[in-house]
Amino acid sequence: MGFYHCHERFRPNPSKFVSIRSIDEDTTNNRNVVIEEIDDARVFFTVYEGAIYFHQGNTYLVKELNTSKRFARVVRAHVDWITEQRDFTNVDPIETEAIRRISRLTDYRAFFGKIAIHTLVYGYFKKDKKGRILDAVALDTPPIDKMSKGLWLDVPKTALEILKSHNLNAAAAIHAAEHAIMSLLPTFLISSPGDIRTECKVAKKELGPKHQQAGGSSRDQDPRTRNHFFHPLAPPTPRRQRQARLVFYDAKGGSSGSGITSKAFEFIDSLLVRANSRIDTCTCTAAQGCVECVCNELCPEMNLVISKAGASVILKCLLGLKVDVDSLPWGTELDRGYEPGPGSELAQGLETIIEAVEVAGASGKEIRIYDLDT
Repeated sequence: MGFYHCHERFRPNPSKFVSIRSIDEDTTNNRNVVIEEIDDARVFFTVYEGAIYFHQGNTYLVKELNTSKRFARVVRAHVDWITEQRDFTNVDPIETEAIRRISRLTDYRAFFGKIAIHTLVYGYFKKDKKGRILDAVALDTPPIDKMSKGLWLDVPKTALEILKSHNLNAAAAIHAAEHAIMSLLPTFLISSPGDIRTECKVAKKELGPKHQQAGGSSRDQDPRTRNHFFHPLAPPTPRRQRQARLVFYDAKGGSSGSGITSKAFEFIDSLLVRANSRIDTCTCTAAQGCVECVCNELCPEMNLVISKAGASVILKCLLGLKVDVDSLPWGTELDRGYEPGPGSELAQGLETIIEAVEVAGASGKEIRIYDLDT
């Protein structure tokens, strides 16, 4: 029997030179062992190249994502940072199938038809344990496109003008109005949370892939101002501009939908009336509202971009009710709104909403038109 001796440089206490916590726990020896299977919808959100992936308390670094062969290669990693994907989802109606009048006081209408859901993961953040951003990494991943059925309401131009006059952000107003309507759906039809979804707003996604000031100057982006004097403090024009509309779509049922938004379309006039009443009667004083009026506990963006007063303006204009402009609060000032900083990306100076254009029907197909009594 032989004996093993350590090198002289480790004497007299060899154990001090070995850390039991740094021993590699990966004993697969690169045998490509399957550790987990995930849904297709989660792939680009969780196992993009460079992501930190957690499984059963262990930390893995994603080295390769092969979508054609449907696998992701990960290795054990001991790091002091995590990753957070940077993504956005556009929910846009592409074909009108039915139109319904929503109030006898106005000619505004609700629409029902085909909805396109476009999701893109365009990068990720590296963050430390305190949530501070260490690095921003760009990704070149294919978009995720889905089809469904849903309903939508174009925000009146008068509502956008009122919001602008008081520096109230239109994206926050639309987001709050959508939450107010969605919270009342169980009152009119049988549904579960998550059956109907909308395009929730958040500042860092509303401005596009450049995180905050995602665009050139207003002069460069808007042809109407190219021949005019340009003020050096003018805010940039965001690249990801969204049309001013409230959109709701079926989260289940594939391209044909689950039928829930179709049923909600029948009661849209009552939904708007109840939503407006709920906001008016809520006694909360916060500008962002509360869960009793415009906040949603299931909001994937944590109700960050919300305006209770703005939602009230939109709903009243849709219903043809008078808006007390003098009593409206004022939003963030222009000269501070476009400066980078927490909570300031979506001030009036960086408006991401443009006036909506009515969606046409399919060629050769008739559009069903309903009045309030049908």
